[in-house]
Amino acid sequence: MWFFSKKYFNNSRIGFLAGCVFASTYAFIYIHAGRTGDYDALMILFMTAYCFSFFKYLNSAESKYCWWFWICLTLAAMTKGVAGLLLIPALFFYSLSERKVFSILKKGSFYTGLVFFLIIIGGYYFLREKYNPGYLNAVYNGELGGRYFSTIDAHSHPFGHYFNNMRSWRNNYWFYFILPAFVAGFVYRDRRIKKISLFNLLIVLSYWLIISLAKTKLEWYDLPLYPFLSLQTGILIYMILQALNNYLSTQTGKAIMAALLFSLVFFIPFRQTEKYIHHFREKPWDIEPHKQGYLLHDYIKKKKNLNNYVFCYEGYDGQIDFYIKKLQAEGTLVQLQNTVENISGRKMVVVSQEKLNNELVAKYAVEKIDARFGCIIYQLIGNE
Repeated sequence: MWFFSKKYFNNSRIGFLAGCVFASTYAFIYIHAGRTGDYDALMILFMTAYCFSFFKYLNSAESKYCWWFWICLTLAAMTKGVAGLLLIPALFFYSLSERKVFSILKKGSFYTGLVFFLIIIGGYYFLREKYNPGYLNAVYNGELGGRYFSTIDAHSHPFGHYFNNMRSWRNNYWFYFILPAFVAGFVYRDRRIKKISLFNLLIVLSYWLIISLAKTKLEWYDLPLYPFLSLQTGILIYMILQALNNYLSTQTGKAIMAALLFSLVFFIPFRQTEKYIHHFREKPWDIEPHKQGYLLHDYIKKKKNLNNYVFCYEGYDGQIDFYIKKLQAEGTLVQLQNTVENISGRKMVVVSQEKLNNELVAKYAVEKIDARFGCIIYQLIGNE
């Protein structure tokens, strides 16, 4: 956002303000995004980049931006498949509004980039299907029709799900800046601001409509919206600063006013962000899955020897598997499994779920060694 602002407006202040809005957007520092390092964060980077590249290409006709568009589009698709392509309809609508669809289709650079995209993405899917038969069917069920036209894992919500989430908790501070930001963008005298405001609006509306019509709705599907909402909000704050500066004659007065306005506007969202990160409290449904993760984190920090440890967890175990793979890569003989079956010898067994705990005690002769972070550590002393 900063780089685009500097290139497009010849002014990095809008990008700086937009970046501050984005950095203090609760949805992006919440789970499944920036703080947790999910694929979505990287995908959003590439999606934002290919949109801005397309905008620059359309308004400057420099072929380098066309190449950046295709490269970032390819990277977005390689990061998270079909989800990385969902801003394409907005780019088409913007091209229509600018009456430049046919001018784009006449340029050789567009087709060269298209061939590049098809070779990389098509080649990847072809090879995956060749070496993992059934992969394309899995993609269809997980990313296309299966997820879009039917409900997966009971994630069924009404049409206004994302709007309500944004208003109530995911973006409940900056949400009230959105409408004024777009109104101000369209009435402002600077033609560049009007053009980018239309671009942002088309992206927000088209993407919001796509995800709202889907049968499966997950809270983090709205994440690609936030860079564009942040840029629009940054424009609004910049316009307010400019208007106030017109009433001040001295540089000192302008600097003081800018600092006061910045502090006033950003105190609440940055406080919310700081509180979430540094005074983190898990949601009730996250407590159980994180118990073994906390234990492993503590053991690794203290350099505890985890050879012959078996961690048992039934269900999604990604947060545990991360640490297990790290230890295994370093040569530690540690295991992770979703049952308490087939454990032999005098292994150290870690459980945190009542069901697996009961099964372990019933199946093996064990000695309780320790209990930490909601986990119980047993040593097997023989089979029943």
